[in-house]
Amino acid sequence: METYNKNELQKDVWTYSAQSSSYRVQTTYKLLMGHQPVQHILKWLWKSYCQPKHKVFCWLLMKDRLSTKNILKRKKMQLDSFNCAFYISAQEESVHHLFWECSYAQQCWGTLDLQIIQDGNTVQNIQALRTQLRSQFFMIAIILMS
Repeated sequence: METYNKNELQKDVWTYSAQSSSYRVQTTYKLLMGHQPVQHILKWLWKSYCQPKHKVFCWLLMKDRLSTKNILKRKKMQLDSFNCAFYISAQEESVHHLFWECSYAQQCWGTLDLQIIQDGNTVQNIQALRTQLRSQFFMIAIILMS
């Protein structure tokens, strides 16, 4: 039988491996979770001065999680048509089509004299818009135009 002799006068000592002598929750969290690189575009988004609801909308746009007709179709929703309302031909409404390919979207971006990449994804288009805007407030313009 094993016994444990505890000295009542001796205090428990907790240690952790860090360079600082003071405990910080952030340091422990980083130690446990590790480091995952974050895309620059997400840093631009969350550091912008837009309202949180606009940031969340743009984040959903970047992650292709907006409730467009093609996503509703995947969720087995019953709609009369899954095609874009602005497009004459039978083009299914998706995030990429709605914000980058549609003639209405191109006219909207054209009002700011901005050109988008037709075959590019959302991240590539936002990076191209950043280059064209050449302003530190580029993300605000992109979020609000979206």
